Amino acid sequence: MISILVDEAYAFDILSILSIKQNNSTIDFNNYCRLCDLITLQIGSDKFNTIFDSEEYFYLIDANQLIYDLIEEIRAGKQISAEIIDDLNILRYGYKRRIQEKYFNTELMEKKTNE
Repeated sequence: MISILVDEAYAFDILSILSIKQNNSTIDFNNYCRLCDLITLQIGSDKFNTIFDSEEYFYLIDANQLIYDLIEEIRAGKQISAEIIDDLNILRYGYKRRIQEKYFNTELMEKKTNE
């Protein structure tokens, strides 16, 4: 394993992706639990729970679910415009940005090319 520094919202984005994968495939639930524990250890359980139960995190999960569903459709042979996926990634980025700014009072280190 390797440890890297990422924005807090980025960590919640990864958590939301693991949640979706766990609900839609056979991913190991331990990875999700381990990440929950690591985030909680670093930001505290009160802040973790506040973000986990927030509207912003709900919408982040929703955006990631839409992306996951589109990727599954592509794997099944459906032709989907790259613009649709890009639009969803921009939407997802917006929710990460909201989490970072609202709960951590900082900007994301990640920048999009259209900013």
